[in-house]
Amino acid sequence: QEKSLQCFDYAKTQGHTGFAINHLRGKVLTYTGPIEEAAKSLEAAIHFKPDSGSTHWSLAVLDQDVGRRERVSRLESVFSLGGMESLDEQFLNNAMFREYDRLNETDKAWTHLVLACEQRRKEVKYDAALENRDFDALIEASMFLKHYDEKAQPFDKSATPIFVVGMPRTGTTLLERMLGNYDEVQPCGEL
Repeated sequence: QEKSLQCFDYAKTQGHTGFAINHLRGKVLTYTGPIEEAAKSLEAAIHFKPDSGSTHWSLAVLDQDVGRRERVSRLESVFSLGGMESLDEQFLNNAMFREYDRLNETDKAWTHLVLACEQRRKEVKYDAALENRDFDALIEASMFLKHYDEKAQPFDKSATPIFVVGMPRTGTTLLERMLGNYDEVQPCGEL
């Protein structure tokens, strides 16, 4: 991650200061810190592409109180333009949800969350049978995996698998590591 930041910074010295450089640099800084620097890079990306839903969402996730009202006003302005791609609109609605939620304006927040979910549902086709086959294949494959832990015991086919799923940065990795500390649980890492 540090090397990627060096690459982004070098690219900037070479005159590459557009949307992609700033957006990607902001994303890396989101995970490595400092958060204020991530916010600056994301703001710079928005300057180049004001309707980038994923950039607005990334900025909202930083959860900065300073400038929240201004970000909401800017998001409302972007919505008023219309004509954006569906994915950008989904991200923008998620960003609006996040910002309004932090302002304790729950009615407006939930309106945007519902819109984002409805938009997503239109695009994602859920097939329960396919999902069951995928999970069965994962379970079967995990029976044969060699694990990193030296104390790992051979799999008991009657064992019940535990799948830890969640959105990024919600504690799933921490939970997997905590569960993996028990002798009865064999972590497989992130899939």
